[in-house]
This record gives sequence, C-alpha cells and structure tokens, in this order.
Amino acid sequence: TTTPTGTPTTEPTSTPTTTPTGTPTTEPTSTPTLTPTSPWTPPPTTTHTATPTATAAVTETSTPTPPWTPPPTATPTATPTATAAMTETATPTATPTPPGTPPPTDTPTVTPTPTPPWTPLPDTTAPAAVTNLSVIGATVNSITLTWVAPGDDGTSGNAAQYDIRYFNAPITSEAVWNTAMQVAGEPVPQPAGSTENFVVAGLSSGTTYYFAIKTADEVPNWSGLSNSPFGVTQSAGGGGWGGGAPPPQTLLLVVNLLGNMDQGTMTADGVLMESIDATAEDGVLLASLSQGTKVLGPDGKPLTRLTVIRVESLTSLPEGYLLVAAFDFQPDGSTFGKPMHITVNYEEGDIPEGCSEVCLVVAHLDNESGEYLFITGVVDTDANTVTFSIDSTSIVAILAPVPAPATPTLTLTPTPAPTSTPTPGYTETPTPQPTATPTPGPTEAPPPGLGPGAWTGIGLGALALLGLLLGLFVWQRRKRKWERVLQEIGWTPWSWEGRVKTT
Repeated sequence: TTTPTGTPTTEPTSTPTTTPTGTPTTEPTSTPTLTPTSPWTPPPTTTHTATPTATAAVTETSTPTPPWTPPPTATPTATPTATAAMTETATPTATPTPPGTPPPTDTPTVTPTPTPPWTPLPDTTAPAAVTNLSVIGATVNSITLTWVAPGDDGTSGNAAQYDIRYFNAPITSEAVWNTAMQVAGEPVPQPAGSTENFVVAGLSSGTTYYFAIKTADEVPNWSGLSNSPFGVTQSAGGGGWGGGAPPPQTLLLVVNLLGNMDQGTMTADGVLMESIDATAEDGVLLASLSQGTKVLGPDGKPLTRLTVIRVESLTSLPEGYLLVAAFDFQPDGSTFGKPMHITVNYEEGDIPEGCSEVCLVVAHLDNESGEYLFITGVVDTDANTVTFSIDSTSIVAILAPVPAPATPTLTLTPTPAPTSTPTPGYTETPTPQPTATPTPGPTEAPPPGLGPGAWTGIGLGALALLGLLLGLFVWQRRKRKWERVLQEIGWTPWSWEGRVKTT
C-alpha cells in the first residue's frame, strides 16, 4: 500500500462496484466501451513517481485521469480498464494466485510395511569334544569312566545327551566309532564344567576295552570324538586269588600334563602295574613314572589323578635368582615310592638377559617350610633341556642367578710433573767429591722363589728412594742459597718470615 504524498484535487463521488451475476455483460456508461480480457493475465506493475497508486493482492494497471482518483479498497475480482469517466465493465469472477506461490504438489502417502515377528537364528554350534575321558576303576564285569561335562554351545551351557561306546581297539575314527558298541543308560549331561561318572556294566572279565564319547545339544548338533582311554576288567576265579575269590580292585592313575591326558593301571594299594610316560602337547614338559612305583595322595591313599599346570610368576623366589619356568604338580603333598623323572625344554629367549644357560638351577618348594630347596638337575645346553627328579608334589621352578653388575674400568691419566724454572742469582759451585770404586766381591745367587717380577718391584722401589734423596738434596741447597742472600741484604730469616706473614 502506497500513501500518496500529494493532495488529490477531486474526491471520488462513488466507488465502482462489480457484481457478477451469471454470465457477465458489459453495459457502457459512456461512449467508450471496454471489453474484458479473458483469460485474465496479470499486467506488469507500473511505478508512478508523481502520482501514487495502490497495489492490492492483484496488481492493477490503470491510466490515471487527472484529477487523481484513488482506487477502490475492495479486492478486485476482475481486471478493469479505467477510462476518463472510470466506467468499469463486469468480468467473470476469477481467483488470482498470489505471486511467488509454488504450484500445489501431491503429498505421497507412506504406507507402513508390517514388520514380521523376529525369527531366532538356527543353532549350529555343537558342544565341545570331551578331551579328558578316563578310566578310574574296574571290576570283573564293569569299568568306571569319568570326564568333565562340556556345554551346549562349545564349553558353555548344558548339553542334551551323551553317546558312549566301547570297542576292542582304540576308537580314533568315525569308521571305528560306527562299529563300536553303544552302552545303555547314559547319564543326562550336567552343566558345563561338572564332573561326570558312569559305570559301563555287562563286560567280560580279564578283557581290555577302549572307550569314547560324543555329546549333542537339543537340535541335535553332535560334537567330535573324545579321546579313547582303555580299561581292563579283572580276571574271575583261580590264578592264585584264593580258590575263585575275586582279585582286589585295580585303580587307574590319570596324569593331566598341561592339558594332555595319560594314564596307567595300578593295584588297590597304589602300585603302578605299568609305566607312564606323559608329554605335554607343546613338548615343553615330559614326566615319567616307572612300573612298580607306589603313588599316594596327601591323605595316604592311592592317587588316582595327577595334574600339572604352568605357573607364570612366583612371589617368593630365592634371593638372587630370576624365574625361567615353573610348574605346579597337584595335589600338593603327594608322594612317589620311586622318583618321577621330569624333563623341561626351554628356549634361549626364556633365559633372562645377562644370564648363562650353564648357570640354570632347579628349586623345589618345601610344603612344610614354604621355602625353595635346590635339587640336583642336569642342563643340556645343546638340546636346551633341564632334567631332574622329584619324590613329592609341589611347585618346581627353573631359576637363573641374577647377573652381576658390570665393573667399570678405571682409566688413570698420568699428571705431568711441574717444571721448576731456576731463579737467577747466587750460584754455588759444588765441591767435587771423590768417587769410591766398589770392590768386586763374590756374586750371590738370588734367593729362591724370587722371579723377574719381584726384582722389578725392588728396582722400582730403589729408584723411588733415590729420587726422594735427590729432591731433599736440591731443597737443602736452595735453602742455603736464599739464607746467604738474605744475610747479605741485612734480613734475617726471622725478619723475612715475619714480613711475609705480615704481608
């Protein structure tokens, strides 16, 4: 809207009104007749510098007729063309679109896609294979097995079922597994990590049997084959057992050497009926027990399980030693009637810097005192092994002595002796002394036991003494010379000394 700055000379007497009624008709009020333009096209905006114009929602183009007539205040519905008498012609009603208005666009309707209910992924993880199946007892017609329960998925959870089989040969392949005899009444798996026991009954006496086990989950996903231990049932009747009385029950010693399982049969009182040679999977440790060795636990009863684990650090090492390797033989306090022979393989990188392989020692923890006691061992630097024997179980450590600190080499730099500059003055001419000619005498042999080194020391000592005497002689001569000079100028030594101190 523009406010006119001038004063109009003529006031409008009426406001033109356009009333469309159906079909628009044009009735001229004066000789000039105006014909409406259809369709309506917005004309360009004309800017008046002298005479202001009013712009409504729809811009009008008018030719003002002096005197100036203000436009109507109502929003025009048509485009009138002004004449001298301001006669308008009705035009059809039109709804103009304001400038700058974008054309309408259709808003797309988003149709939500229904989300299907969540479907769990299929279970494809099988239980872990049993690796510690072992035989712990035997009778005339049964053998007792033990193992640690795996999980539903690997080593976690709770599995669903076991399949235990036995055969007259080691069950180490699927082909042998398929021909082995399945037992009946396998136990329901317990949670992962639990100890399982099962008695396989209905066996023949005096017979060797090999066993294996598989585990499945609820799908079922079956695990791989376990290890395949063996057991021997007892013989029935005769054979020196007292007229058909059953022989005493045999036991089994299971050795778990850093995760690798081995075993040996022993009598009811704990005497091994066969030798056991166990080796860790990585080959770092070997242990052997000979046949006839009596193996007892800390309670004095036959030991049925021996476990060896690696120890990474120790808190109470002997003073002055560094740790190379350590192993804990459990349970502590078990005893061997014959020594257990042990071999430890080491790498040169295991030796602390500054230590030598030949200095390696073996220490055995005393369970009663809690202190490490050194035991005899043999170091093979070519094979990088340490071999020793123990007769009881506890922690065994391979140690290296702490290297001694390097002694710094002291380098002595000789200091040049000061050069004395003689003072010009009174010079005393020395009195020649007669030179004594030594009388040759018998040559004495050097005392026994003195070699060239001893004589060299004696000579150096004599030269040092001679130099000292020469220095005293020179000092006495200089002292006498300065005393004479002072006496000649009238100063006594006391006055000279006093003057020097005063100054």
